[in-house]
Amino acid sequence: MYNDSQMEAIADANNFIFAIPQGLGGFFSGWNIGLSFGGNADDLGFASSLIDAIAANYSIIDKRVYAAGFSNGGFFSYRLACELSGKIAAIASVAGSMNPNWISGNNPTCNPQHQMPIMQITGTNDTTIPINGGNGGTALSNVFNYWKNFNNTNANPTVSNINSASERNVYANGTNGATVEFLKITGRGHEWPKTTTAGLRENASIRIWEFFSRYDRDGLINTLSADTFEKTGISIYPNPAADVITINNINFTENMKYNIVSVNGQSVLSREITTASHRIDISSLNSSIYFLNIGNNTFKILKNL
Repeated sequence: MYNDSQMEAIADANNFIFAIPQGLGGFFSGWNIGLSFGGNADDLGFASSLIDAIAANYSIIDKRVYAAGFSNGGFFSYRLACELSGKIAAIASVAGSMNPNWISGNNPTCNPQHQMPIMQITGTNDTTIPINGGNGGTALSNVFNYWKNFNNTNANPTVSNINSASERNVYANGTNGATVEFLKITGRGHEWPKTTTAGLRENASIRIWEFFSRYDRDGLINTLSADTFEKTGISIYPNPAADVITINNINFTENMKYNIVSVNGQSVLSREITTASHRIDISSLNSSIYFLNIGNNTFKILKNL
């Protein structure tokens, strides 16, 4: 995951800690997910201890701990959502799935303690962990059924195109704003999608951070509601923020003007959005509530010290 994800640069730009543990046994063993491909170590205990060690040595917000992984690591991210949810706010799985025993049969072991926002990213040409199940993985439709029922989301997804070929499915309006999101990347195989000729619209790491940044363990923390995001395609993170905010617009096609206005109605910053993922330096603003106007849309942002 580390070599392909390009997540380190996103962590540096957005001031979060990126930890990259490796499951025992290397690529063909990996994390303990109860299947033939994976180790048999106490990986839940290890993950819990790792989170505690990071919290003891660094200044973190313990309600904002997330898990993401590729393939076997994607399975393990789901296991953390099921069995270590007391320390996990949201998860993302790239080219992974779930062990069927976690969510079906007589004694399913998935038992989260709170709503759990879920993101799944899979290529339509993935034959290692196929969309329709196989090779130990649950069909993704069954994975989504489990999590949308657990999170009490809408029964049917909102479907939009990421670009001319790829598709985004969002089961919205879950408990405390939780969503279940599926990015189906047309023509991609068993891989971690990153920036290519399709640009930022198929960069899994940017999508994952955009998703994670909206949640803590209590649910949605972004001042933009899930409904607003579905209607506009715009997300703003982090929010609250101290220095820089990023505006992601999945429908970006041309430059757009934005204007930040104080609670007194004074325009304090006005520029143009020139990319699908546009950064704005707000470090010079006083700590307060502001309104960000983009086209016909207005969003509330919180500036911290």
